Amino acid sequence: MFGNVKAKLDLLKDYFYTKQALKAEPHLFDHVETYCMFVGYPRSSHSLIGSLIDAHPQTNIAHEQDVLKYIKYGFSKEAIFHLLLRNAKQFTEAGREWTGYSYAVEGQYQGKYTDLKVIGDKRGGNSSRRFSRNPELLKKLKKTIDLPIKFIHVIRNPYDNISTMAYRAVGSDKSKVTPEALTGELEHYFSLVETANSVFEQVDVADVIHVKIENFMEHPKEELKRICDFLGLETTEEYLDACAAIVYTKPHKTRNDYTWDEALKARVSGEIEKYPFFEGYSFTA
Repeated sequence: MFGNVKAKLDLLKDYFYTKQALKAEPHLFDHVETYCMFVGYPRSSHSLIGSLIDAHPQTNIAHEQDVLKYIKYGFSKEAIFHLLLRNAKQFTEAGREWTGYSYAVEGQYQGKYTDLKVIGDKRGGNSSRRFSRNPELLKKLKKTIDLPIKFIHVIRNPYDNISTMAYRAVGSDKSKVTPEALTGELEHYFSLVETANSVFEQVDVADVIHVKIENFMEHPKEELKRICDFLGLETTEEYLDACAAIVYTKPHKTRNDYTWDEALKARVSGEIEKYPFFEGYSFTA
């Protein structure tokens, strides 16, 4: 009950903030060309990708603003964009730390920009949940934003992704990551996969980029340039080098931290085979 009251009060505060912001800067977003939408799964490194894109001088990528919530309640495009600017600035001022990691890129443009061409929000897992609960949100998103929308789909080895989701779900207590806990998160994960795939089927294939985080960590400059090309952004070696400097060389294989019996492995393997973007993933790869 009290949580709902707080959520409504926060929404009201955001509404009045945007009213003032729109009055002060009514034409701030006249030259924005593209909206960047993350769709995917929790614990798959969306925060890293979002922060690196936000370091580009022509972008603003907010952190966990949850744009679809504002779409649902009828906020205008410009109002939402003002919230995204505020969010990215505040996240930068707070140090860009999230779940124990720092995503700050030295000497670049996180939380600020020169001329704004691309704007968006890093909210992959929750966006998938909202699309799942309300499929009409995609149509409403397109109508409200009224700009080309580019979808970024960050993928991690499903066995690792499910393992990490289970670990977080039980309060980060490794002893509680049982086969039952893994099964619960397996079902949750693939429900989000099905929703994400449904979104991709409703948009142009050229408007979706699939990013395997393992490939990204192995080749951060090349993969980041591929993402920027997808978003219509030019890159410099300085920008790419600065971003690559904060990227780990490989993600932790959390699947090896817990007990995966053969039946569980087979269930994941069967689901993986349904989606071409999972090609190359297995328990051993």
